[in-house]
Amino acid sequence: MSQDQITQKENIVYQHGKANDRIYIMEVNPFSKELDIDGLEKIAQQKGYTKIIGKIPRSLSNAFESHQFEREALVPNFYKNDEYCFFMSKYFSKSRKNDPQQEEIDAIILQARAKIMDRSSIQNEYAVKKLNTSHVSDMVRLYKKVFDSYPFPIFDPEYLLSTFDEVFYFGFFDQDKLIACASCETDFKNGNAEMTDFAVLPEYRGANLAVKLLIEMEAFMRKKEIYTLYTIARATSPSMNCSFGKMGYIYGGTLYNNTQIAGSIESMNVWYKNIY
Repeated sequence: MSQDQITQKENIVYQHGKANDRIYIMEVNPFSKELDIDGLEKIAQQKGYTKIIGKIPRSLSNAFESHQFEREALVPNFYKNDEYCFFMSKYFSKSRKNDPQQEEIDAIILQARAKIMDRSSIQNEYAVKKLNTSHVSDMVRLYKKVFDSYPFPIFDPEYLLSTFDEVFYFGFFDQDKLIACASCETDFKNGNAEMTDFAVLPEYRGANLAVKLLIEMEAFMRKKEIYTLYTIARATSPSMNCSFGKMGYIYGGTLYNNTQIAGSIESMNVWYKNIY
């Protein structure tokens, strides 16, 4: 499956393509006085996309609401001036807005919210490392075993190599074998990081490796003075949602039928945490 492309247009950076069947507004200049929302809607209609989703500063949310965008999720203190980020969406298909697995999603959210873990009970059986460019081939092998598809080209070594300036990767090894990894996609300008790209080999699941990675990643983010953390987790994955629940993350909302991952477009839950 071909990857969606990333485009910068004036004050907006966005990803779009048929893989996710959407436009994803990845970044908006919070000081923008004029936004070409009409232009984005025109692209969506011309390409036949059924959704536009964006990370929008609260100060600009009225402009999107005037174009019938709705807030699906939020993250407080996303920007360095303590401003909220609103995840705002507009649908061009009724079926895209509704998830037939809603009851399952609601049950997983309730389950995850009830999970708080005593960190003192966690033991590291495997060695954890901060990964570097020499580990890229190991990462690609792991990602290919775990994901049938992914919204970003993590199966491409060149893409991974290009991310190391702003993305910090951590992994667990069983001897010399990379068995789990995750990343902190860091926005130094705004002081936040997305905790993402969690991948654990099937035979090593059930050992709280995602939680253990989060502990390492949070400690590293504190050292970097990045205090607002969030994730966009598969809504029907009990293990991933519960991992964030165990670590005290707060549910911020659900992005419906949002992301092409593991072979199909799935709804995603937003979780956030402030670690001042």
